[in-house]
Order: sequence, then C-alpha cells, then structure tokens
Amino acid sequence: MDLSREELVQRLRITHANSTSGSEQGLVAPAAARGDRFSEQALEDGELVRRFRTLGYALSEIGKIKRSVGLPVRDEKGHYVARSGFLTIGELAERTA
Repeated sequence: MDLSREELVQRLRITHANSTSGSEQGLVAPAAARGDRFSEQALEDGELVRRFRTLGYALSEIGKIKRSVGLPVRDEKGHYVARSGFLTIGELAERTA
C-alpha cells in the first residue's frame, strides 16, 4: 500500500517541514517511480527517525547513522535489530543476559 505525503505526515504525526527535511536528508524517500507516493518501508523508516528525534538526535546525525550502519529493522518477534554486522545496545543486552 502506497501513502501520499499527506497520509505519511498524518500517520507519523509530524509536520510537512519535518517530512521535507527527512526527505532531503535521504531518511524517508518516496517509492521509486511512484512520484510522491511512499511505501510501507518509508513509514517504518519515518517512525524510526521520529524515535531517534525524541532521543535528541538531529536529522544530520540520523543520516550519518543510516549511511554508516543502516537504520534497524524489526525481526520476526517485533524487536529492532541492526541491518549490519554491528549490534545495537538492545541486542547486546539480550545476548549477555
């Protein structure tokens, strides 16, 4: 299911300015060859970006994280895991517990 920018903004509970800034930073991009339509993956990425922002990260910092190790994804249990060979702090804690 594709979302319009307006639907994405409403679902993420963000402003249009934040949406545009996230797109400019390459954090949340429209689906390829679909104009200004966004995929479900863009919605998930937007939710992660919003969570990082609530932790105090600037968009430029989130962009650096995405470029270097990628944003985490949900596994089959719904837990966030790293896309790369790196561990998140949560993954490390689970493995050491």
